[in-house]
Amino acid sequence: MSLTGQARAQCCRVNPVAGATNVGVLSQGTLRVIAFYRYGYSDTYFSGSRRTDLRTTRYSDYHFTGWIFSYGVLNRLTLDLEAGYWLSRTLVLATSPVVKLQAQGFSNGFFLLKYALVRQRLFEVTVGSGIKFPLSGRYAEKDGVRLPASLQPSTNATGMVGLVFVHRYVPSWGVRFFLLHRTELNGVNSWGYQWGALSNTSLFVLKSLSPRLMGLLQLRGEVRGRDRIESQPVAASGGYTFYVAPQVALGALSGWVVSALLEMPVYRYYSGAQLSPKWAAGLVLTYDAHL
Repeated sequence: MSLTGQARAQCCRVNPVAGATNVGVLSQGTLRVIAFYRYGYSDTYFSGSRRTDLRTTRYSDYHFTGWIFSYGVLNRLTLDLEAGYWLSRTLVLATSPVVKLQAQGFSNGFFLLKYALVRQRLFEVTVGSGIKFPLSGRYAEKDGVRLPASLQPSTNATGMVGLVFVHRYVPSWGVRFFLLHRTELNGVNSWGYQWGALSNTSLFVLKSLSPRLMGLLQLRGEVRGRDRIESQPVAASGGYTFYVAPQVALGALSGWVVSALLEMPVYRYYSGAQLSPKWAAGLVLTYDAHL
């Protein structure tokens, strides 16, 4: 199921968990397509849990679009294919004159198999695993110089992904609870850089507000491991961030759901001074077809 279909740091590193999450299994023969757009903005540095006066960057933002294709192979087995494209990743340096660094291009792809250990109307437990792979082998450059790792569209390395999903429906409350944990492990790319492991744990609470309107609140904890270059840890990398993301979803025509979200960090703790996400917003379009 998708969360809305039933009633997815360092500068600019986005993970499409909030608002575009296709987590449970589908019925056999069901095809689900999710398309989403997300914008994020950052302009403040944090070190540990405190805001710093570091002003090497005026601001950073991104425009990201992604797709998730899911197919119910069996009633307990679903196949997922995820892909993404950065319309832009921008870093504006606090220099005189102002220097603007920008990149765009394909992100990483994911191929996952998900299996429902328990699948009941009121309760579901699903596990999944798969591979992560770059959709492009090119590096972003400016005037022949490779841009910083934080602006690269792709990790340019293969990796692994695993997830655990739990769903509980309480009919007397008319509320659904979803718990999702997802971890991504990254390999080393051709220039010796390795992004740290990324783990997201999210609690979703969903309630129908009307026959077509649903409200959803997501609480998300994100943990990033230290990046490494030539096997040496990058000083200003790694940490954890907690987010809150209210969302609203509208069931439109048969099989279609459109949703919107706003995500804001409420606490963060970073190793070294890092540019922190300030806010992000997104739109999600979901379509189900029974083949």
